[in-house]
Amino acid sequence: MFQPDKYPGLDEFYEQKHRAVLVERGEVPPVLRLRGHNPNESLLYDPRYEPYFRRMDLLQFVLNFKGTPSRLNATTLTALTDRWSPETHSFHLPLGEMTITLEDIGMITGLPIEGRALTGKVRSNGWRQRVAALVGVEPEPWTNEARKDLRPSGVLFSWIQRYFRKCPRDASPLVVERFARAYLWNLLTQVVFPDGTGDTASWMFLDPLRDWDVKWSWGSAALAFLYRQLDGSCMRSKPTSTLGAMGRYKAYISELDMLTYEQVNWRPYTLFGVQQRTPPDYVETSVQLHKTNRQTNKSVINWEEHHMIWVDMETVGAHLDYGPLHDRVGTELWRCINDSNVALGRAPSSQTDGRSPIGVAH
Repeated sequence: MFQPDKYPGLDEFYEQKHRAVLVERGEVPPVLRLRGHNPNESLLYDPRYEPYFRRMDLLQFVLNFKGTPSRLNATTLTALTDRWSPETHSFHLPLGEMTITLEDIGMITGLPIEGRALTGKVRSNGWRQRVAALVGVEPEPWTNEARKDLRPSGVLFSWIQRYFRKCPRDASPLVVERFARAYLWNLLTQVVFPDGTGDTASWMFLDPLRDWDVKWSWGSAALAFLYRQLDGSCMRSKPTSTLGAMGRYKAYISELDMLTYEQVNWRPYTLFGVQQRTPPDYVETSVQLHKTNRQTNKSVINWEEHHMIWVDMETVGAHLDYGPLHDRVGTELWRCINDSNVALGRAPSSQTDGRSPIGVAH
């Protein structure tokens, strides 16, 4: 058994499996394979979808990601993942700790961070019929009795492409609504909640799109999903995960290790008039919590009830606190944010002195 000598404070569960153990042994861990937004599986955007996206406070998110996605650098992200701590949910670097915050999610993606927790009942029985009720087309049932269904959790992106790539010009309002729902389902499951297979849209993320007027905290769910993926990735070191590029990986590792405290902008949004606050109080992220997922808890149906141990349903979410804006660029940015309703679900402010009534972040 590997005996930690440099980091005795880490839980033994993480210390044994973390990719950093290979680094401590002088080995180079394999570069991780990335799964993300595939431009070849995108649907054609239609302005007729916008009223529905606006009702769910997701229009800004859609506008941010409806174009061609940027390329992902596997070696850079792998170098960061190797410094991820599942216990603190932060990147441990020689100069200190960094992490992705809920504020980052709201500012960068445009996802709303106020609203109900994205959780509820999960029943796989009849999911094809539920998909048909929401988008108007029922996925084909699995008919090969000799083989196990390879995609029991959703439909292929190619299936969504086949039926919903372009909304007909003369479509009725009901058909437009179904196409809008399929568009958002496709985008969310590619950009925010990608399946481990890389080619499947999970039916679980279509159910919350049933009612356009329900305000979900999509940003909170995105951050939790990202943390969960990093928690798993930092302990994945099989050679089958490699993409090569070991030389670039070592270069990125050296770059991270040579960063100094003065080279880091610790409060990047202050430039835009956002008052960034210190992190909240410590919250226990035990091994038990990390193991709470559908794979190890298949008997759990009502996840809303199951999550109540860790989630306060009435206080979930947060919003940004905007301070005085003195420069022209900052003022214009603030006005654009208000006008486009990126201020996380709030109506544009009527104040003109550069301050917003939005409360403090939790």
